[in-house]
Amino acid sequence: TIDEMISRIDLIADTQRALIVGDPVRAFEYQIAEKDARAYAALNYTGDVPGSVGSWAMAKEWSPLQAADDIIGQADLFMYVLNMIRAIRLNAKCSIIAAGTPEEAQAIFDAAIGNLKQISA
Repeated sequence: TIDEMISRIDLIADTQRALIVGDPVRAFEYQIAEKDARAYAALNYTGDVPGSVGSWAMAKEWSPLQAADDIIGQADLFMYVLNMIRAIRLNAKCSIIAAGTPEEAQAIFDAAIGNLKQISA
């Protein structure tokens, strides 16, 4: 049924997000690092190096600039992937509801599930 398809799409999207986000406490740590890296970059990479940026620089044997840019790049990629999951989920659900036939709804469902599962592949 349409309700089952929509529920399944939500479940698969939730699963993919969980694979991307991982541990919620670590996700929070990454948010702090992103905030610190963006603030440091906004100061033209001058002044005190935030701890979250400095620890990444030390771990990778990079400059603070390299570490900040890497943190920002990873955060941007993370948001891109989360937005992709959201777009697939929302578009599929609306398209399934609007589908003219059960076969059309099934095709939309199958494509959405395939697209969602490819994200973490």
